[in-house]
Amino acid sequence: MNKTQKKLLAFVLILAFLMGLTNALTEILVYGAGQVSVEIKAPSNVGSGGRPYEDGVMVAGRRYGYEVTIFLSNVGDEALTDITVYGDAVGTPEPGSEYTLSPRSSDTPKIIFPNGSVINAEWDLNNGRAIFEVEKIEPGETYQLRYYVNVPESVDRDYEVTLKIIVVIGETQQTFEKKVVITPPPMWREYLVIGLTLVAFVGLILMGKLGFFNLYSNVDLVTISMLAAAQVVWVQIIGRQFVFPVLDRIPMTYNFAVGDFPYILLLITSAMLVRKPGTVSLTLFVYNIVSEIGWYGLNPLWWPYPFAQGLAADLYMLLRGRAIFTERVAFFKLKITPEELEKLPTIHYLDLVDGFIIGFLRGLFMQLSLYLVFYPNLFHLYYAWGYAFYWVTIPWAFGNGIEGAISVKIAAKIEEALQY
Repeated sequence: MNKTQKKLLAFVLILAFLMGLTNALTEILVYGAGQVSVEIKAPSNVGSGGRPYEDGVMVAGRRYGYEVTIFLSNVGDEALTDITVYGDAVGTPEPGSEYTLSPRSSDTPKIIFPNGSVINAEWDLNNGRAIFEVEKIEPGETYQLRYYVNVPESVDRDYEVTLKIIVVIGETQQTFEKKVVITPPPMWREYLVIGLTLVAFVGLILMGKLGFFNLYSNVDLVTISMLAAAQVVWVQIIGRQFVFPVLDRIPMTYNFAVGDFPYILLLITSAMLVRKPGTVSLTLFVYNIVSEIGWYGLNPLWWPYPFAQGLAADLYMLLRGRAIFTERVAFFKLKITPEELEKLPTIHYLDLVDGFIIGFLRGLFMQLSLYLVFYPNLFHLYYAWGYAFYWVTIPWAFGNGIEGAISVKIAAKIEEALQY
């Protein structure tokens, strides 16, 4: 390395050092002696079971609006004082777009203290922002600053909006940016589920007419209706009023659907008493309709939901044929003599496998259809997919599967009692 190269290298190293020092000084000046950390989540809501909304995604047409939360933390050793934060509730649209957000003025902005107490902040509607004034933040404390925004009624594609959050501490001011995508609801998924539901269920009916299994008798339909009505009593009257509010306070009970056990027991009982493909979906459909009539209001867009969660289990019952809960040797259609059948135990381990698979499939497709189809289209929101899949969908499926296996023996006793 010659002298020129050495000088050039020394110059580069000195320049890099000075740039680093400048950045460090800028950070000290901007963040108030390096003491404040700012985190912005939009939307920041959390659903039941601890399910966080998908950060940075807002679905057009949501009438309840979305919550924006600024987490203001003192990570230094000295108290911060004289703090004002301006929360942008409009945003800057992407080039060529006119779509922005707007303040949801019916909801007052809130300041949430570290101890959980809450005070009101205020709107500056002329400038489309919320104003939060905090007197002091002690070291180690985090304040949450929350405000709501409205989204456009409809958009034809994804549009990006940039929220600019201004934090003023004394004489120091810094602007932080939070990018949010406004997306149209994925109605094509709803239409796809409706189409698949029609094809699958009509296919089951045709296979019944062709002799693959006997079609439903009046007794079958009455049985399905009565057990579905019992499911409504458990969920809507007993569960939601008395059990779920207490049970869901226990960690992971919601994730593993512990409160679903009586519901799954009734579903397995229906499958064992009727023993025909389509039983699971029909039972869930009657439960859905009765619940809508009594509690939610009729909405045809929800009618594919019971089939979305039940048809996989019904197709499994079709593959098992008469072997479902009866001829217990293999997983597909069997030929077995009555004498051989009598030698088998009343409850065989494959019956438990059948119960587990029916419960597992119901739980799996229930949650998948909710998170991918019905929540985005009917509630206009996305949940954080990683959490929704690994912490709710999979545990829920296993919880329903275990409940299904446990239910088999109880359902067999119910079936036996009804025969006398």
